Amino acid sequence: MSQPLGLIQDQIGNVTAVAARTLLGQTPVDRILAHFILGGDFKSCPARYFNSEAGAVNWLQEHAYVH
Repeated sequence: MSQPLGLIQDQIGNVTAVAARTLLGQTPVDRILAHFILGGDFKSCPARYFNSEAGAVNWLQEHAYVH
């Protein structure tokens, strides 16, 4: 089950570096918002939208690496 957004934000607030990012959503509105957000500057790390948590986690495991 997914974590509540507040808990995730609390955890992210303690992170000093990000190797990869995913956005997770279920609705067409989520996809539109993700498209807008991912259209920004993510050159520092790979980023992608997913509609399944399992897909997002698998992708992160493949693309997240520590320099």
